[in-house]
Amino acid sequence: MCKKTPRLRTVNKSSPPYPLNEFGKEFPYILGREVVYLLASKGKGVLEIWNERVSSVREKYKNLRTVVLVKSDDLSQLAVFEFDTIRYDAELFDFRWNERGNLEGFNKSTKRKS
Repeated sequence: MCKKTPRLRTVNKSSPPYPLNEFGKEFPYILGREVVYLLASKGKGVLEIWNERVSSVREKYKNLRTVVLVKSDDLSQLAVFEFDTIRYDAELFDFRWNERGNLEGFNKSTKRKS
């Protein structure tokens, strides 16, 4: 008696968008943008986390600053600046993407970037 087994169709009819673990050069930027968007879309929660961290550090240190490093795409130019780290009231801000794909925070009362 012949034992019947199911015939499996081949799954190799379509090729993947890139070889395994060889992401395209834009992949990190796309992934990063999606993560930032996810966090920003939950803006109140993100600001609550930020504010909690600011409060806990301020308990130990009087002066608290945020340092920002801005790099050109080819890393030929760099800029660094700092500002006093403060708490933000989530109810006072709206977040949206600009035409260059950057996330911007706007003060709800003045409609200006913060």
